[in-house]
Amino acid sequence: MRDNSPKIAIVCDWLTNMGGGEKVILALHKMFPDAPIYTSLYNKKKMPDFDGADIKTSVLQKIPFAKNHHQFFLPFMPRVFESFDLDDFDIVISSSHSCAKGVITQPSTLHISYCHSPMRYAWDTSSYINGYKMNGLLKRFAKFYMHKLRIWDKLSADRVDFFVANSRYIKSKINKFYRKNSTVIYPFFAENKFNVNRNVKDYYLAVGRLTTYKRFDLIVETFNDNGLPLKIAGTGIEYKRLKKIARDNIEFLGRVSDEELGRLY
Repeated sequence: MRDNSPKIAIVCDWLTNMGGGEKVILALHKMFPDAPIYTSLYNKKKMPDFDGADIKTSVLQKIPFAKNHHQFFLPFMPRVFESFDLDDFDIVISSSHSCAKGVITQPSTLHISYCHSPMRYAWDTSSYINGYKMNGLLKRFAKFYMHKLRIWDKLSADRVDFFVANSRYIKSKINKFYRKNSTVIYPFFAENKFNVNRNVKDYYLAVGRLTTYKRFDLIVETFNDNGLPLKIAGTGIEYKRLKKIARDNIEFLGRVSDEELGRLY
């Protein structure tokens, strides 16, 4: 008997470090375990949850050190995602905050894009680039390139059949920058891992990827001033710098398990 089930593919920007967006991809993988995952770069060592998944990477995967520095390859990302051959699939689900939604599909293919944000560095160029420590000449080139990337990002949004936003805030951004309507579906989480424990000491908790645009530096500066206890869960390029400037009332936990995160909450 012929299997009439639709052929599904999952597409994401990169799988190089576990964060909120990657947990959404993992949930999609669990929903559709037979669907291959197309992505620009895959760091197997840092993404053990994807062991056994059918990961299809791009030509960038062959470049030494690329999987640890995906941000340097942004100029090549549009062409990378346009080069993926998705002609055999009936449904493509992209999880995108960068270029993944830019894949080219057949007219008969349904493309649903779960949007974590319209491309931040394209639409909020100055604040995003200025936050990174880089050569001044490189910053000028980056701002020039972002103009072209903005044009591509808007054009690639027209390839999506249906947008899903991860919040009402992102829904408003999709409407503003892409002129597209979207449906809000909040990111998945395991409700049974979160319990109320009233026998803990009072503290504040910040959770997320420690990258520049998330502005954990403002949180650290605030708690440096007020002296209140703060726990920070997460890793990223800002980890060492933030830890260096933080006072003793701030505790950095690094990456924690889902079970530990539930306990912290």
